[in-house]
Amino acid sequence: MTCLIRLSNSSKRWESVAIHMLLPLLLQKPSLKSKNREHVKYLNKRIEWWKHEKLEELISEYEAIQKRLKRSVKTKKQSDQKAFYRLMLQGQVKKALKIVNHASDINGKHDITTDIKKKLKEKHPKAAELKQSTIIDKHETKTERVIFENITQDDIISTTKNSSGSGGPTEVDMDTWRELICSKSYGTHSKMLADEIATLAKRLATDTIPHDYISTLLA
Repeated sequence: MTCLIRLSNSSKRWESVAIHMLLPLLLQKPSLKSKNREHVKYLNKRIEWWKHEKLEELISEYEAIQKRLKRSVKTKKQSDQKAFYRLMLQGQVKKALKIVNHASDINGKHDITTDIKKKLKEKHPKAAELKQSTIIDKHETKTERVIFENITQDDIISTTKNSSGSGGPTEVDMDTWRELICSKSYGTHSKMLADEIATLAKRLATDTIPHDYISTLLA
């Protein structure tokens, strides 16, 4: 992961690499009840596929697992609902929301259909007339690029410790990122990853990166 981000940070040629696809492709459990030995076996196989650019095999396996998991998730819904109600009654909202995030088979963003457009329009307030008093007559303030040099490895680590949330388009939630960046198990590798993410954050703030490369992130 660190290597991919470093390549993206240092070379225009690598900017288009979808960094966010690496972790879900490599770390997907083969089944809901799979054991650690199966995880190690499949991780080693997928790393070899990745090294030899066998992306079609990786994606095909990933899609097959996802289809099977969606069928299995349906049988879990009732117990998830009970656990959600119990935690909400106890005031443990954060834990209850984690159940919703992990139990849902909806990941990333929806395809925009006619029905979704209609629902969004219903939720959106009608436009009001423009009031001149609300317009600020002021020139745009220039932001100096140098201020973003304050983003450091330590900032990434402390922010990760205090962040929570589901994975969104990456399907990699904050629990996983916290394990990768804040755990002492990986020694200097965690700090190296945090350092490259800090560099990536500075690039996102100061460089012009083609929209297609980061469209999922911006969505």
